[in-house]
Amino acid sequence: MTSSFLNSFSSEWIKKRRTLASWLVIVGGFFTPCMIILARILRAEKLPAYYSSPHFWETLWRNAWESMALFLLPVGVILATSLITQLEYRNNTWKQLHIVPLSFTTLFFSKLAVIVVMLLQFFIFFNFGLYLSAVVPSLIFSSRGVPYPQEPIPFINFLKENVYYFVDCLPIVALQ
Repeated sequence: MTSSFLNSFSSEWIKKRRTLASWLVIVGGFFTPCMIILARILRAEKLPAYYSSPHFWETLWRNAWESMALFLLPVGVILATSLITQLEYRNNTWKQLHIVPLSFTTLFFSKLAVIVVMLLQFFIFFNFGLYLSAVVPSLIFSSRGVPYPQEPIPFINFLKENVYYFVDCLPIVALQ
């Protein structure tokens, strides 16, 4: 049972590579952080005061997740889930899927696992991009007095919020 699930999962993962779902995860994860970097480069005169704020990380986190959680994350989850679940129908290979010596439960859960792993990848890319959106402007404008944020990163709070957003995405995946 376990080996058939792992084989099915690896098969679904290989099939996913030929879709736009991988690019959707990468571009979606880095889109908001890139927009933040661009906005900070365009408004560089406000950066020294912003980076000296005692609540720098919480403000950055809240501003980044406002746009992400309201529109981009749900739409991205819907698109990625649809791309994975409709893969066989789009390529007209669904008949071949029915003759595979695996149960439909194994096929279903392997597709679901691929979608969940892609969602985890999205969160990793987004958080890494968010960190870069804090570091890159301070590196570019360090000669203008923009310091690296002195406040420590609240990892536990960010991890807890990521778990909340991840759990909030699961009903969208289930509906698809």
